[in-house]
Amino acid sequence: MRAVVNGTVAALACVATAAAQDAAAIDAGDVRHYAELLALTDEQEAQAIERYRAYRAEMRDAASAIREMAMDQAADSAEDLRENGLAGAYFRSFLRATADAEGTLELFARPLRIEQELIDDLLALATTPQQREGVERVERAWRRDRVSAAQSPFGDSADVVDLARRLGHDQREPIAGILLEYELAIDPIRRVEVGMLPMDFAALQDAKPAEDVQSLGLRAKKTNIQFARRIKQALSEEHHDRWDRAVREAFWPEPYERSGPQKIIGALRLNRTLTDKDCERLEAIAADYEERAAPINRDWAAALDAHLHAMAAEDWDASGKANETIYESRAARRALDEEFEDRLAEFSRQQQTK
Repeated sequence: MRAVVNGTVAALACVATAAAQDAAAIDAGDVRHYAELLALTDEQEAQAIERYRAYRAEMRDAASAIREMAMDQAADSAEDLRENGLAGAYFRSFLRATADAEGTLELFARPLRIEQELIDDLLALATTPQQREGVERVERAWRRDRVSAAQSPFGDSADVVDLARRLGHDQREPIAGILLEYELAIDPIRRVEVGMLPMDFAALQDAKPAEDVQSLGLRAKKTNIQFARRIKQALSEEHHDRWDRAVREAFWPEPYERSGPQKIIGALRLNRTLTDKDCERLEAIAADYEERAAPINRDWAAALDAHLHAMAAEDWDASGKANETIYESRAARRALDEEFEDRLAEFSRQQQTK
């Protein structure tokens, strides 16, 4: 039983960490999406938004409690480090984490309970038969949102429906039909993943081992890739590049999310005082960065996939090799980013001295 509890505390840590950073799984856009799925009236939608505001206040309170616990543990760990050295501090921190597993789980599970209460209240607004038809879709959407909030580095937590929504493709046919198929295909996986996060200690009394987390992740990643390809095929060619970029950033977030140099370049492009020659120099720097980053990012993304496959197959040698490539790629990108941030800083200084 102790092993099950400690494993569950670890699983809930991702929920708690997101909450502590005020990164709730449900945002105002999600609530509006749920209202749309339920076909709520304007008055009902206003009630839903008001309930969402109360949810955000509750989540802020939960975040404060989690941060307070983290600060207390950090202070204890610092004292242990001074008095007992690194090995002693590590061992004692482990003992603290497991000594009150019930209390820790209750604290970590609170954000999940708050979310479930919000969903229950939103679903209670659906009173007509037409509105009740959307209940299952809202429940599926919440499970996807809950898992997406974990932000897995392997991209298995990504939500293809959310990608299509953000790019404005979710209402078009045949894409709307493909997305409904995706909802039904991914939901059995998301249902198991959310079910691994019990909302109170009592729920652990009859806990049974769930399917291996890495196997679930691999199934989710394959499902995401399959449906992302189908949606791309349904899009007109003019939308392909933007869809590919969104997929890369969602499925391989660490290599492909916007880097420091890319953000700086984007900001500099908005500078209307740049001359044509300045713009040419800036675009040359941008092209150089993209060319040098591309092979690093490809190796990094491939290693993440290899690691996920190896973990699912319990191939520890392959997992170790993939991890080495991940670390090497991460270090190479960090060095490249620092080099180009320096180049861009020099470019900016030259503009200021003109």
